[in-house]
Amino acid sequence: MLRTLAADRKRIADIDAKLLVNGDGSPELLFEKEVAQKRLDDYKYPVLTLPNEIISEIFELLVPFYPVCPPQAGLSSPTLLSHICSTWRQIAIATPRLWRAIAVSFSRGSKSMASRRQIELAEVWLRRSGCCPLSLEVHRDATREIRKNGGHGHRIYTVMAAHRERWEHLRVSSTIIGRQVFRGPMPLLRSVSLDDARASPAIAFDQAPLLRSLSVQLSRYLDSGNPLATVTLPFLQFTSLTLDTRVLPSIAPMLGQFENLTHFELDILEYFITMPIIRLARLKSLVLQDKQYPIRWRESYEVLEHLSTPALRRLMLSISLITPWRSDRVLRALISFINASACKLEELCIIVIDSHNNRCDVERDLPHFRRAFPAIPEISLQKAEST
Repeated sequence: MLRTLAADRKRIADIDAKLLVNGDGSPELLFEKEVAQKRLDDYKYPVLTLPNEIISEIFELLVPFYPVCPPQAGLSSPTLLSHICSTWRQIAIATPRLWRAIAVSFSRGSKSMASRRQIELAEVWLRRSGCCPLSLEVHRDATREIRKNGGHGHRIYTVMAAHRERWEHLRVSSTIIGRQVFRGPMPLLRSVSLDDARASPAIAFDQAPLLRSLSVQLSRYLDSGNPLATVTLPFLQFTSLTLDTRVLPSIAPMLGQFENLTHFELDILEYFITMPIIRLARLKSLVLQDKQYPIRWRESYEVLEHLSTPALRRLMLSISLITPWRSDRVLRALISFINASACKLEELCIIVIDSHNNRCDVERDLPHFRRAFPAIPEISLQKAEST
């Protein structure tokens, strides 16, 4: 059928060319063109015969899975779907779930007009999202823009605050938010990520009954200090916590208040500062993620000596080597940690990042780990290239 349609289009073009050369066309050519055009007009592309509800569901598969925020423009943006044809535009705009994840990210060199455009698009997406729960991100670059263009930048937080009762996942910089943004109930909020964290204006999450996940990350340029000192948190609600090692020493005295924590992820940057042992009594899953920070005088796995996790069942450890691979050192650290915690691991995953091209064959050491930990059912040892 598509070949027939292509032939009709070609024939119409040929007839138009003849009519242009000959002036008044013959009735036969005009009739032939009319017939061919009618066939083209009557044809319905299969995708356009689908119910709007099916097309809407297909559209949702073309954007990142919620709560990941798509770009405001580009291949994975829902905006692209609204630029194909009028039918698809109507369907896309009428599909609130396409517009429920919104990220604002200004580049360092962006102009005031570009900043204003980003915020205007965010407002459009918020309207199109209807009553859907929201995933909102204001990236670090946007924070710099806020400081430069206070009028435009603070507007995005004002816009966000108007939809506070729909917040479900929130990622912002605690260095710029004001307490007015967090004044009021947040009945759907499940996760909060504070980037560029430092002592911020007094803000509270005490009206967020579903809040379970917290992430706190430092900017490398910020002074030390407890970034949560002025933040009111429902500690007993949290089951998941993500920190980096630069913020851990200042927050460590508060960790005992996270009594129901079951998942803890620690991003390892810089060297690890000596501190007392942290006991996480109900922790089930621990992830130590080596971020390959160039200035560090201790291996990432040595963080384990500061943790006590008696209920731990899953340990994932990534190691970016600053010295040649020595499986015996890792084994000693793991044995000491497991014995001190008295935990019964069910899964142990170790990923070795060869950041200095040591050409180490870590897989051959897997039998040593299995012999050392016969009670752990699942043990994996992998090598990854440095990013």
